[in-house]
Amino acid sequence: MNMRESFEAWAKQQGRSVGTINGITYFDPFVSGLWQAWQASRAAIVLPESTGGYIAGEYGNGYADALHEVKQAIGVD
Repeated sequence: MNMRESFEAWAKQQGRSVGTINGITYFDPFVSGLWQAWQASRAAIVLPESTGGYIAGEYGNGYADALHEVKQAIGVD
């Protein structure tokens, strides 16, 4: 699920209409504002990057996998 799909799923749960004009601009100006805020909140998230060091064993594999999953979930990967 990409960032816009995540936003629209959330907005629908809040009872908002996510209808768009040409698939880009939301009919509801309030939803457009929410979408802008959603994007800004995601852009402000700073995730740790690899330091280039080696993290041994299963912990290292789990850390990389978890970081990848978080980035996908918030649409920054």
